Amino acid sequence: MVSEGAMRPGDILTASNGKTIEVINTDAEGRLTLADALVYAETKTGGKVDAIVDVATLTGARLTEGGRVHSCGYRAA
Repeated sequence: MVSEGAMRPGDILTASNGKTIEVINTDAEGRLTLADALVYAETKTGGKVDAIVDVATLTGARLTEGGRVHSCGYRAA
């Protein structure tokens, strides 16, 4: 371990919305950050959205899946 505070398999974390997450793979820190970002987006809109779409893969596999073309969309009501 890098330090005593490092994540280990079996650790239980609490997300910003109070839900708990069991760490199975310690390579998931990006996914945990994304989960909190999605909760934050929902909170900032007051839950007045029908859907929040996440198209991130958070891995190098996105080059295989989506190629080298990038796109982003945002629509304000």
